[in-house]
Amino acid sequence: MESFSDLLAADLPEELLRLVDGLLPEVGCGFLAGPAKGRKTWIVLYLIVALLSGRKFFGRATSLGNAQIVYVYGEGSRAAIRKRILMICRGMGVDPLAIADRLSLVRVRGLDLTCGAHVARIRRKLDQLAPSPKLLIVDPLSRVHRAEENSRSEMEPVLDELYGLSDDYGMFVLVVHHSSKVNEKGSAHPLRGSSALAAWSDALLWIPPAKLESEVRVLHAELRDGEAPAPITFRVVVDKGRQEARVEIVSGTAAHEDPSADRAQAVLTYLQQHGPCSVRAVREHLRCNNTVASGILRDLIDDGLVADETKGARQVYRAVATPEEDGDEA
Repeated sequence: MESFSDLLAADLPEELLRLVDGLLPEVGCGFLAGPAKGRKTWIVLYLIVALLSGRKFFGRATSLGNAQIVYVYGEGSRAAIRKRILMICRGMGVDPLAIADRLSLVRVRGLDLTCGAHVARIRRKLDQLAPSPKLLIVDPLSRVHRAEENSRSEMEPVLDELYGLSDDYGMFVLVVHHSSKVNEKGSAHPLRGSSALAAWSDALLWIPPAKLESEVRVLHAELRDGEAPAPITFRVVVDKGRQEARVEIVSGTAAHEDPSADRAQAVLTYLQQHGPCSVRAVREHLRCNNTVASGILRDLIDDGLVADETKGARQVYRAVATPEEDGDEA
């Protein structure tokens, strides 16, 4: 227990510190989720090399300092993981020996985070690291528990243990997880399993399903504390001949000059094409939260581009026709 007086006197940063600007906080927990073969592990390894080398991640500044990263992996052999890390290093022009001492890998088989002995073993490994780790990656979630993923009561102890590691070591815990299967409408929920997963997350990075023949993917982000950034369209290029891999931004937010302007235009175009819509429809179109969707709509209303036609409890917004549009229709 802590008194409010102690909280006021605590030496806390004025702004939330981040491992990756606008994407990952320095302390907390979150997910990187997506479908099978969705390039999740490639993105994780890209993040690792970017942080350890001080390079940008999807065009965003990283801040790890001299801290360690711990990568707990449950899929793939040691040889396969080493090969992938080396390929990412070559693709980014990073000397693997320059980052090797600050990356620790733990290959798991049969790990159960609800087992006290297993958690104690992980903590002993973390205690042995110097300097202390600032990022723990678990890839994937399904390999570190034996709980029923659809059961809130069974998953909460697993998530509590991960959050305990974050709090006790002052680090961010990033968990790789699968999204739900695509439904009959062609959409999928970002996280497979219990709703407790979404409630637990401080940052959710999500790669939606894409056409099997397409190399292009889109990374979405939802943040508990902070505005959701614009989606990032990318592809992972694997050159087996040169034994290198790189992540390329196809379009979107490489410069991050004004991502809100792109989203405002996307909302306006959506309203013009689909007619009056609710906040929920806008939110689902942008794949953002209610706060972000409402803020964009308010800005468009202030600019005279959207009209609020809310009636009672039903919120409805309509694109306002410009004089040029009125003339075209006539």
